[in-house]
Amino acid sequence: MSFLSILAAVVPFTATTITDPIDDTRLLAFAAADDENMLLLACKEGTDSLTIRFVPDRYYGPPATLFFEGPEIVSRFSRAKPEQVGWYFQDTGIDFMGGLVGANQQKAKFLDDLARDDTFSIRYAVDDRRTETVTINYTIDPAELSRFLGKCNPKRVNQYLREWGSPAAPSTP
Repeated sequence: MSFLSILAAVVPFTATTITDPIDDTRLLAFAAADDENMLLLACKEGTDSLTIRFVPDRYYGPPATLFFEGPEIVSRFSRAKPEQVGWYFQDTGIDFMGGLVGANQQKAKFLDDLARDDTFSIRYAVDDRRTETVTINYTIDPAELSRFLGKCNPKRVNQYLREWGSPAAPSTP
């Protein structure tokens, strides 16, 4: 794929609900995916939780490492400074959980940046010798993101978004 075709590929964030056929629990998802990569927000409805996950096309699982924290992961929205805190390798993707201190505030900042921007980039180690850099150009309806966050109801995250006057903030409960 050429550099110009990557710039031209803009994907919309869309919301969906997946109902478990056995226990009827509802997983809410809000995601932007090109043919290869996905940036996903997900929760079980009304659980005061929120998962922020990046799922790259080529993912080999958590890299083997001797270091406690693992290899570096850096992300950036085009209108923000690069962030190195809060990303962790999981079995199926890379999750943004926030740091050890202030995780809810960091998640809220991520969502505020997401609502105000249209480009997300992430660089992560595949192994000791290789890194991958992926950019997703997206469109987002902040009102739809706000509705999604209202249904998930991560209380502290939503509280920060409201205090900041973020376009991602759900209406007052």
